[in-house]
Amino acid sequence: MNRILALDPGTEKSGWATVCRKTGRIHDSGTELNLEALARIARHRGPVAIEQMQEQGRGVLGKTTVWAMLWSGRFWEVADRQGNIVIWIPRSTAKSQAGAHPSDDDAGLARALRRNHGDCGERDCGAGCQSKACPLRRTDTHRRAAMAVGIAAHRKLKP
Repeated sequence: MNRILALDPGTEKSGWATVCRKTGRIHDSGTELNLEALARIARHRGPVAIEQMQEQGRGVLGKTTVWAMLWSGRFWEVADRQGNIVIWIPRSTAKSQAGAHPSDDDAGLARALRRNHGDCGERDCGAGCQSKACPLRRTDTHRRAAMAVGIAAHRKLKP
């Protein structure tokens, strides 16, 4: 398959995005329950990119972080069982490859995605984009993170 499936694992729901392996264009994205994400991974034929957890300097793992890590492992297991290439992308790498600073919050990532990867025909589609063709329209935190992971995976796999 010519598309990369990118995932941002969460405790109950995860973000996903499909990115063209050749061009890096974001095709589609969404947020769904983790069990639905497992089924999506099982159907996918091609590279799977999963956001890699990174230490935030606090030295303490919270319950939500542990659950997200468990889901990351399950996602890897299903993708690997299907024979897909699995790529782990650190969040800071995903942000920088999408055009944001690694320390940017979600709003900074959203601005960088709109500025650099809006696909509605405008170079800078802006926060209020209403184009139905724009993959960045009405996105949430998990979807945006998955898009950034997909962009970084595209750049890592680029021949």
